[in-house]
Amino acid sequence: MLPWKAQNHGMGGCIDEDLMHYAPRLLYPYHPRVVFFQTGSNDIAAGIPLETILENKRTMYGLFLEHMPQAKLVVCSGLPLPGRTQFWDATVETNRLLAQLCRETDRLFFLDATDAMLTDRGPEELRTRDGRFFNSDYFRADRIHLNKRGHDVWTSLMKAKLEEIGEPAAP
Repeated sequence: MLPWKAQNHGMGGCIDEDLMHYAPRLLYPYHPRVVFFQTGSNDIAAGIPLETILENKRTMYGLFLEHMPQAKLVVCSGLPLPGRTQFWDATVETNRLLAQLCRETDRLFFLDATDAMLTDRGPEELRTRDGRFFNSDYFRADRIHLNKRGHDVWTSLMKAKLEEIGEPAAP
């Protein structure tokens, strides 16, 4: 495991090894059938090397699969913040590699929510490196977090993924 200590909101590539081993045990008593991980953006924004992000995630997902044999894991794509296009290429590459990682087992699935948050036109400051634009309808005015409409899109994608993997979504 590559060492990397940094502050983060949640369990991403910059968590420390103690938390990585403790996290599966937090959920184990609840016997969840599906666990969603939102991943990528905070790690990239913190400047963590891509190799470290991927190795730490591989370790963490392996621990969840080991400690929670009945659970399926859904890895949700990272979504860089609008106006921070310097992270776009890294997020696209992280998403590609995580999708590849998820194909290694039948209990790990990838949910690409990135495309749903983009549109084909918008203000120049919201343009991604591949020529699309962050959909300003889905972000708060401060462009830091999703707004209600953005969360509704995200939730609908999560429900669709549950149906796709054969798990009923709660109403």
